[in-house]
Amino acid sequence: MTKCNVFCYSPQGYSVHLELSGEKVYGDMLLLLDRLATDGFLPRPYPAGSVGHAGGSNGHEGVSTPPAHWCQLHEQEYLQYQKDGKSWWSNKTPSGEWCREGKHA
Repeated sequence: MTKCNVFCYSPQGYSVHLELSGEKVYGDMLLLLDRLATDGFLPRPYPAGSVGHAGGSNGHEGVSTPPAHWCQLHEQEYLQYQKDGKSWWSNKTPSGEWCREGKHA
């Protein structure tokens, strides 16, 4: 049996994790992703430390590696910005607020 995880934000800004399993999981996942996009859900990066499908159809799973600049609080990658010779990493939360790397534990 194959497993697939889908991570997204609801239109209200809630973090959503859906797990699909079965023999035709990839076809089901494509239909689900299309429906979620139609309903206003936004994709989000794969969270740090989550277990996901590592390939093949034998059901073995592996642990993902988070990006170098990852926001644990909002479970999304920081983007690098530069202005006037200065550089910083931040992300925009689903609620529209800015989160800057290093500003929370």
